[in-house]
Amino acid sequence: MKKIVWLVIICFMSAANAGVLDDGKLTAGEYGFSVEIGDKNSLVVDGGGSNSITMNNYSHLDVLSSSLPLSSGTKGVWTIYMNDYSTLNFSGGATNLITTKKNSMAYLSGGQINLIASQQVVTDKEHIIIDCKPNWIWKRNSYNEIKGIVGYWHDGAAFDITFLDQTNFGYNPVYENVKVIPEPGTLALLSLGSLFLKRRIK
Repeated sequence: MKKIVWLVIICFMSAANAGVLDDGKLTAGEYGFSVEIGDKNSLVVDGGGSNSITMNNYSHLDVLSSSLPLSSGTKGVWTIYMNDYSTLNFSGGATNLITTKKNSMAYLSGGQINLIASQQVVTDKEHIIIDCKPNWIWKRNSYNEIKGIVGYWHDGAAFDITFLDQTNFGYNPVYENVKVIPEPGTLALLSLGSLFLKRRIK
C-alpha cells in the first residue's frame, strides 16, 4: 500500500512539474516541487516558486522574482543546487540556500539569499560573484573567521547572507570562492580618475 501511495505522489509531482515548465518559466501562481534543468536548457523564475531546483550540465537559471514570503514547500525557491557547468543569475525573489558544485557559476545581484554553500576548489577564479553597493562587510564569528556577508544591493535593499563551509570535504571556505564587485581597488581607481578629470576641466 505504501508503495502505491509513493508512486501516486511521484507521478503527481512529475505531472505538476511538467505542466508549469512547458514554457521554461515559473510565473505567478506556478509552483514546482522538485525541478531539474537538463543540458543546455534554461528556466526563468518570475513570480513563481519551487521547493528545489537542480541544475545539471550547461543549464541556466534566471531568478527575477518569486512568490513570497519564503517558505519551504509553498513560497519562494527554497533550494538551488548547481552542478557541472551550470550558471545562475539571481537578481530578485527569495531563496534559502544556493549550493555551487563542480564548475558552476553564480551571479548574485538582488533579492533575499539566506545561505550559500560551496562544494568547489578555487584555482584561478571565484565561482560566486556578488554585485552590490561598495559599503558591504564580511560577517565574522567569535574566532574572527569569515562566515558571511552583509550589505546593500544596488536597488538599496539590504542583504544578509550566511556561508556554509564544506572545508571538511576538502573545499575552500565560501568567502575564498566569492568575488564582490565593485572591488575596493576598483573604486579607488575610479575615484582617482574622477579627481583627475575634475582637475583637467578646471
